Amino acid sequence: MVKKTKHIALLFFLFGLLQASAQQVSIHRLSNGMTVWLNPDTAESKFIGYVVVKAGARDCPNTGIAHYFEHIMFKGTQLIGTTDYAKEKPLLDDISRQYNRLAQTTDPKQRTTIQLEINKLNQQAAQYAIPNEFSKLLTRYGGTGINAYTDLDETVYHSECAPQYIEQWCQLNSERFINPVFRLFQGELETVYEEKNRAEDNFGMQLMARLQSMVFKGSDYEFPVIGSTENLKNPRLSDMDAFYQKYYVAGNMGLILCGNFREKDIIPLLERTFGRIRSGENPMRKPFYLADFNPEKTLKIKIPFPLIKASALVFRGPTPRDHDYTAMQIAMRLLSNSNNSGLIDSLSVHHHVMYGMAAGADMFMTREVGLLGLAAVPNLPFGSKRKAERLLWQQINKLKHGDFSTESFEAAKTEYQKETEQQLENIGNRIVLMAGCYAAGMDWNEYLAHISMISQLKKADIVAACQRYFNNHYLLIHKKFGKYKKDKIAKPPYKPVKTDNESKQSAYAEQLALTATPTLSPQFIAFGKDVETRHLAQQADLYAAPNPRNDIFQLTLSWYQIHVQKPVHMMSDLFDYLGTSSLKKQAFAARLQALGTTLKGDYTLNRMTIELTGFDKNLAASIDLLTDLLKNPKTDRPSVATMKKDARLGDKFFDKDMESVRSAVLEKIALGTNSTYLQDMPTSELKRLEVQDIEDLFKSAQNGKLTVTYSGRLAIDSVAEMLNPIVSPVERQDYTGYDFNVEQPEHTIYLYDKPDARQAVVGTYTVLPPLDTEEKQARFTIWQRYFSNGGLNSVLFRELRDLRSLVYTCSGIAYTQSFKARKNRNIGYFTVAGTQTDKALTTLSLIDSLQNDMPIDRRNLQNARQSALNSINNSRPTFRDQPDYMAEAVLKGYAEDPSKARTSAIMQTTDEAVISYYHDVVQPAPRSYFIIGNLKAIDRKALERYGRVVELKKEDIYR
Repeated sequence: MVKKTKHIALLFFLFGLLQASAQQVSIHRLSNGMTVWLNPDTAESKFIGYVVVKAGARDCPNTGIAHYFEHIMFKGTQLIGTTDYAKEKPLLDDISRQYNRLAQTTDPKQRTTIQLEINKLNQQAAQYAIPNEFSKLLTRYGGTGINAYTDLDETVYHSECAPQYIEQWCQLNSERFINPVFRLFQGELETVYEEKNRAEDNFGMQLMARLQSMVFKGSDYEFPVIGSTENLKNPRLSDMDAFYQKYYVAGNMGLILCGNFREKDIIPLLERTFGRIRSGENPMRKPFYLADFNPEKTLKIKIPFPLIKASALVFRGPTPRDHDYTAMQIAMRLLSNSNNSGLIDSLSVHHHVMYGMAAGADMFMTREVGLLGLAAVPNLPFGSKRKAERLLWQQINKLKHGDFSTESFEAAKTEYQKETEQQLENIGNRIVLMAGCYAAGMDWNEYLAHISMISQLKKADIVAACQRYFNNHYLLIHKKFGKYKKDKIAKPPYKPVKTDNESKQSAYAEQLALTATPTLSPQFIAFGKDVETRHLAQQADLYAAPNPRNDIFQLTLSWYQIHVQKPVHMMSDLFDYLGTSSLKKQAFAARLQALGTTLKGDYTLNRMTIELTGFDKNLAASIDLLTDLLKNPKTDRPSVATMKKDARLGDKFFDKDMESVRSAVLEKIALGTNSTYLQDMPTSELKRLEVQDIEDLFKSAQNGKLTVTYSGRLAIDSVAEMLNPIVSPVERQDYTGYDFNVEQPEHTIYLYDKPDARQAVVGTYTVLPPLDTEEKQARFTIWQRYFSNGGLNSVLFRELRDLRSLVYTCSGIAYTQSFKARKNRNIGYFTVAGTQTDKALTTLSLIDSLQNDMPIDRRNLQNARQSALNSINNSRPTFRDQPDYMAEAVLKGYAEDPSKARTSAIMQTTDEAVISYYHDVVQPAPRSYFIIGNLKAIDRKALERYGRVVELKKEDIYR
């Protein structure tokens, strides 16, 4: 009886701690039935707002309607985004009727006639449209991160905002749901087409779509969020309106606020604003049914990599609402965890397979069903898929029979406890969890109760859960070499929509401007106050910030040193196979796991980093283990052989990934032979490396300048003392950063061929003068946000996507020296846009003309300035990030928070100064150009206007 009482006391104690760290969430219901979850946290410099609608792709399977409508929600309302809705409405109604006609028509000629009529009506309606007024207003009033996403079960609209603008945030984000208008739909239709084509070029997205169709076959979860090609071609605005009328009602929506606001002041404001949303109850969803998995028929999934074999087992799992969800979370960590000490991890550590992994689906992936997956890649070249499956089952059966140690079980519980507490630390992670809970129909206290039960779990609970879920109903999936046919959507014959209302604002915007608001004053990090420092040894310093949330520490050691011609890729993998002279990898990982400590390592061109995360009471013991690893590293020949194979596979994968190719091409253009992609040791030379070479490289990396950052509850002097064995007596080198000069643009167009790509990446490159004063940096920052990096509000986004639907993404990228002493160097600046290959030259020509003759709008310039200030305020580092933020600033030569001087300069920069910067600096600067994509679809003759044609090959951009 006494023992039971102690456990109950511990449960309530833990529950109390969790609620304190999460900060109590209060739940309210507005008069219209809308649910509100409030989580005030005045330590933050911002608040984050989510509006969650319990309607997603499963509620309109394979049509894409939920996703289409999410796009429409950024186009304004009857009040926002229009100069005269009364005149605009008849045209919009006619457009809707024409889309319904189009959906019922199959004859190609008739479809073209209807599409041309739609285009004509859109041109007429556009004379009343104010593009992106909603996002501009949110930006004007402190907003950043203005976005949304559609998932299988829900659609979520989110943004961050400075606290003094909460009145305007509530006004705008409630108004958008009251009377949304299908304005400028032609542009969004083509944008979604572009998104679909882009997904077809992404190997990872293609793979996930195929897996989704296999795992959820026969249910409404089977289909992709974006919908089928056929349905995308035939959108019905009337169906979208019906979707809105059914699901966008107060009883089916939740507002979640986390961050800096006063709860007692906000309820009346929410009632005045969100209380206006149309009332209505949560609609009944169709019953959900999934047939049992059948392992008798092996499913094949195509992956375009030869030689590699792979097998996967997929089981149904619990959802967070199920009582054994927490038990299965522990079980999955017993199989595979971040320290590689799990049962499945041991298969790769001991070289029985090349790779092994086990994971549950994302906590809130679907409301109705959970998933558990295990996978293995047999050893190259002769490993067997069937053997790999037997090995996976052997490890599963150990859990089902209770064949795992008490130590590993307690360690897995500790790891899960730590992970859940870390997720509650900051408002960014916390609000994601809260939104997931709300969408899944789970009360916040239910979620906290799950966490509080972790310590109460017994081995028998794990065994029972594993016997229930690791059953004979599973999917067996094998990798098959090959590619899936890409499904391309051709764009309709639409002419670009034109509007002359860019500089205008609605009557609603004028009225909103009358709301009194304090001036935005960003908060800065006080070096020496928010973050303490201690000098540890020669070229070694410690930066520490207190942890006000829990007793979890984070300790990061970064040794700065340039690793040119070193096997960077291999060395990053080393941490998966590294032990010590006295502890092999698995034993070393188990020691860490028993302490509740996680170790992550990384090795890049300019530094080696090791991060420890655990409980403060075990910091000293964790550092002792780390010291042993640093001074006595040990790996083995099979591990080094696996690392070499992984490096070769990385080479093969490189040019299949458009993002990697794009980045490497840009670096080649801007940095020439100093491109970071050309500094690694050639793969052909890796074969000569022995075990001793790898261990020596690990030791020599510790000769770089050392910065140590710590967040936790221990005194900084205590931490410094614990670090003594690590920091001395090593002679470390100073570090001044990776040095480069940007290449001057020539009259040249660079090409890179990706024959299998549906999309192309195009853009321009220019060199601009040094940003060696805060005033120059401010002018460039505001101009860049105005022209290319202001999200929905930038010139590029409006001209390329909103009005012409040529691209899905577009932005600017600057190559600058980050060290203060090198701010006297020129900078390289790229414009980058993703478009269909047949639109590549049109897109490139338009970007070039916009740089030659950039439209000037003073209201948008003011928005760009405000956007820069919002970004500084809303990205203030959390307590976890503050030590790293200060350490990096000091390393680069700053004596105080660099945002302080930047903010002052931005505030003082006038519109005239930014306009002059464009006319005097950007406009006359010479340019080069680039196209990455299927070059067979490019008119080579037309390229000559851009200058000399240089076709880059893989060996030119990647080593």
